[in-house]
Amino acid sequence: MTDYFIIRLGADSEHEIRKIDAFDSYTTDSFAINVNCRQVPKDVSHGDMALIWLGTNNNKGGKTPWIQGLRAIGQIDGVSGNGDYGSTKTVHVSIGVVLPKSVTKMDIVTKQSARYSEIAAMPVLGVNNYSSQVVQRIDPTEPGQDLSALFSALESILPGLEAATSLAYPDLLPLFEANSHLLAPPEHPLLRIPPPYFRRGDILRVDSQYPRRG
Repeated sequence: MTDYFIIRLGADSEHEIRKIDAFDSYTTDSFAINVNCRQVPKDVSHGDMALIWLGTNNNKGGKTPWIQGLRAIGQIDGVSGNGDYGSTKTVHVSIGVVLPKSVTKMDIVTKQSARYSEIAAMPVLGVNNYSSQVVQRIDPTEPGQDLSALFSALESILPGLEAATSLAYPDLLPLFEANSHLLAPPEHPLLRIPPPYFRRGDILRVDSQYPRRG
């Protein structure tokens, strides 16, 4: 079973941040990054998925040269290093999808507010969560950690994510399909003909609410 994690890159990963931030359109050209993390769950393993958040390169809350936010999707290739949970280890990630720009918390709150409650308990994306250089688990069985809601929200904010993901990680497509009904355009109101007014031989017209007799 594939597990999902979110990694917020911080000051120790400025090189990796700048490498990801150099893209200004969707890309599925795979490349590797190595992230030194102080807290890595012991069950992180090869094949798990990682959402990459571009964080800050300072501890003073100053402005960064890049927009902080969710920017890439990758697959964990492995973890090197010894020690307990708090020991520094290196997480090897193969980046398969880079978004054209970072998606911030404010983007989700303002542009996909109806879905935010479904993802508000996720690490980093949630309220008052500022840990950097750590690997944090997303548990979709818990309230407020709905991966389908997250991926559908990202697709709505930056259309093209589903297409890019289908090339890099086709196994993730069900995450989009689960909420596909939320992304479908509404039916044209002029084509919704009340049953009592429909008769065989009627001619459908898009410029009138009801059918015209043929």
